[in-house]
Amino acid sequence: MEPSLHWAPRSGKGGFESLPRGLTYILKIMSNILKHADQIINERSEEKERQYGPFMECNQKAAEIASVITGKPLTALDVSWVQVAVKMARESNAHKEDNLLDMVATIGAINNELEDPKPLKAPGVTPTYFSAISEAVEFIRISPIEVHEIKHVLTEEGRRIAVYYSPKEDPGAIQSVLKEDPGAIQSVLKDQAMNTQDFKPFIKSWEEIYALQGELQLMYRPYLKERIANFDINTLEDQELFKKLCWQIVEELAEAKEAIDEEYDDEHFDEELTDAFNFMLELYQLYGMAPSFDWTLPDWAQVLEKGDYVGDMFALIGNIGMTANCLKNREWRQSQYPVDLVVFEDRLKWIWTSFVIMFEHLGLSEDRVKELWSLKYQVNLFRIKSKY
Repeated sequence: MEPSLHWAPRSGKGGFESLPRGLTYILKIMSNILKHADQIINERSEEKERQYGPFMECNQKAAEIASVITGKPLTALDVSWVQVAVKMARESNAHKEDNLLDMVATIGAINNELEDPKPLKAPGVTPTYFSAISEAVEFIRISPIEVHEIKHVLTEEGRRIAVYYSPKEDPGAIQSVLKEDPGAIQSVLKDQAMNTQDFKPFIKSWEEIYALQGELQLMYRPYLKERIANFDINTLEDQELFKKLCWQIVEELAEAKEAIDEEYDDEHFDEELTDAFNFMLELYQLYGMAPSFDWTLPDWAQVLEKGDYVGDMFALIGNIGMTANCLKNREWRQSQYPVDLVVFEDRLKWIWTSFVIMFEHLGLSEDRVKELWSLKYQVNLFRIKSKY
């Protein structure tokens, strides 16, 4: 939609004549610019559309091209604001009336779009859904279509890649880029990174969750299949692997603390805690001992102050550290020490309990933690299957 610019000076009392001389001069200049812009945009709109197409539709196409080039999802309004910025930059260098005219006209178009947005998609645009990026790329490469948009969407079947297109003999600009560089679709999608908001939660038993997390771990770390099958906690190599996973839990807990302390983002906080929880499940799977899955708080934990996540987190990290401290083998030691399995497994059991205490004190119930797990599970599964 082209902007409508009407700002005529008022005459008589209250008009320009009653204003201070300097301000009157400025307003007259602005009025002349607005009149000129109105003539260019409105009186010559048909001519301009024949030459360049509708203003916002043109900027929508520019946004699609720029999204592929930059790897960032841009909109027609983004392009419009950049055009305003370019004109302001040019005017700051040297005055030219065209700079002001174009700037005013573009701002008018932005205002019209914000006040009365019109669909930018042409009639007959059809979405087709794909599970994998490679499928979408192949469809675009071989089909006589014009692609209007590529984005992630949530369907009844789960998260999918949607390609919005219309039949056309000559491919649009976005196809031209994708046909030359199939990997460019990754750039279009990468800033629409899958997150937990894009999926629907579900609840399963802890036994099912434990099994699914184990399968997921082997999807993104297939080399662990043999290591888990032959895991021996008394060897230096496997002790180092166990400690590495312990540290990954601590890293996620630190990221959770940062999310709530610095970003004040409860959603991000919950997601980082879920990541730590997932690594904890994988820690048990590595050793070959499932946790108790008991969600009952110990009697002493029921009287602790709720909401003290720092104290709970510190206790959890302490239990992780004390479990890892049972593993005494070092590269520089000539003698290797067998693990006291009774002490080790007792401390390992407390890691699960420490998570339960922390979640409960944060007001996250057992079912809510299962839901949080299910959301991150779906995100990770999609990333693996789509080779994100």
